[in-house]
Amino acid sequence: MNIVLDFRSLLSGRISGVENYTRELCFELIKQNPHHHFIIWVNNFKKSKIDFSHFQSKNSDIIQTRIPNKFINISLSLFNFPKIDKLLKQPIDLILMPDLRPISSSKRYRIFCTIHDLSFHHFPKYFSLKSRLWYKLLNLKKLIKKFNHIFTVSEFTKSEILKYFHPGKDKITVAYPGVPLHFIKQSFAHIQAKYHLPEKYFLSLSTIEPRKNIKNTLLGFQTFNQSNPSYHLVIAGKQNPNLFAKQNLPLNPHVHFTGFIDEEDKYAVYQHSQGLIYLSLYEGFGLPIIEAAHAQIPILTSNSTSTAEIAPLKALLADPKSRPDISLKIKKLSEIQKPVIYPQPYLDKFQWQKTAALISKYF
Repeated sequence: MNIVLDFRSLLSGRISGVENYTRELCFELIKQNPHHHFIIWVNNFKKSKIDFSHFQSKNSDIIQTRIPNKFINISLSLFNFPKIDKLLKQPIDLILMPDLRPISSSKRYRIFCTIHDLSFHHFPKYFSLKSRLWYKLLNLKKLIKKFNHIFTVSEFTKSEILKYFHPGKDKITVAYPGVPLHFIKQSFAHIQAKYHLPEKYFLSLSTIEPRKNIKNTLLGFQTFNQSNPSYHLVIAGKQNPNLFAKQNLPLNPHVHFTGFIDEEDKYAVYQHSQGLIYLSLYEGFGLPIIEAAHAQIPILTSNSTSTAEIAPLKALLADPKSRPDISLKIKKLSEIQKPVIYPQPYLDKFQWQKTAALISKYF
């Protein structure tokens, strides 16, 4: 079987949830299915500077098309053209899309897509004008009809898609993502100097966007901090005004914005924190929760959407809209001793081998 893996999401160079999902899942799919032939599709008008060579193997090839993405997105969305098999000049049986992108449908091939969440459906004001125009062009209701099967990263996201787009239960499968287990143990002194970390801190790790509820997290921490001045809060992540609406966040000398944390540094940043605070208003999965569990630190997350589903039993849950509740739960978080040993069956649920094996059953 000839399977196209859509790598368009990786061309921005950002490494966030969707990009990690694409890399880890596709690498495992190629590894687990030596009897299938995989075509890694990269589309960019300029020659890609990103090295995809580690995906190349006996059963995979990399093909880059050189069409401006603005043009191809409009053409695929409005005219269902070009057909991907004609574009790649390859016979195709299946296209696997690790996230939502415009695509052409054809009776000659099937299309599988992972939908991570419906945040843009519920909170359009949280996105930039450019992003709102993108999602309007995407036309999810029309796009879903093209998919032969949909994978979601949580039961919550599955229920959302069924509620708002009615594709039918037999068309959707929940396949939990994995978590990278190749954490690199770094010297904390090196990491502390690199990111200017305080000695005693809670960690909030996410893209800085309105949906992540950073403002309420800051204000809840500020109330806690008044009677617990030895604690600091580290906000790790970057803002992206091209994708998300701008927001003004209160300044506090006990709050530190580090910017993006390199993958190889994550383990040390997690492990030396006093705990993870991850209080999104809306979340399709919540990878930092699983990463924090592997790092054996206390976890505080939202009592709603998918985070309540994904969080281990030992995690603390708070109402993300209630600053008094956030402050109270941060106090409880500060009282939990490290390390926190999370049950192995819980950690075993989130493995890329299992994700890829489940998706492969539908090939």
